[in-house]
Amino acid sequence: MNDKQIQCLTFICGLRAVEHDDLRMRALRTLEAQPDITLMGMVCDLKKMVGSRVDAKLPINQSMRHGDIYAVKS
Repeated sequence: MNDKQIQCLTFICGLRAVEHDDLRMRALRTLEAQPDITLMGMVCDLKKMVGSRVDAKLPINQSMRHGDIYAVKS
């Protein structure tokens, strides 16, 4: 085990709350799949995951109907 892996494991150990279960599992899978990942790389990966989760929860624009297409003219 190298220093980068120990840093990542220390970070993962800090994710103790129940609401962090999925982040902890994702971080462990990432560390297993990419043993040379840095702590910053892992944090960036987790931020992307959280960001996509936030995007998925954005409210839907009710004025748009299914199938509507809007184009931007330049």
